[in-house]
Amino acid sequence: VKTYSVSFKVTHPAGVDAVDSVSVTFVGSDQSTELLTIGLYDDGSIDHPGDDDVIAKDGIFTNTFLSDSTAFPVGDVFIKATAIDENQQQLQT
Repeated sequence: VKTYSVSFKVTHPAGVDAVDSVSVTFVGSDQSTELLTIGLYDDGSIDHPGDDDVIAKDGIFTNTFLSDSTAFPVGDVFIKATAIDENQQQLQT
């Protein structure tokens, strides 16, 4: 089991405070089998200790997770990021 950190830079025309939530979903090589979904945080690890976010409110949302061979198969794994703003508008990449 290994610990990994994942980060995404998120910008919003109204500023970082307009971003309500950011999450990532790890999917298998078929790009449809969901393996794991975690929230990302931009809190400087204050509200979510252990998320490894360094600077609060800088637009870089981060979290750490443990890999598990039962959840992550051998082969390619893809990441889908989702950001939702205060008006519940969603962007996925």
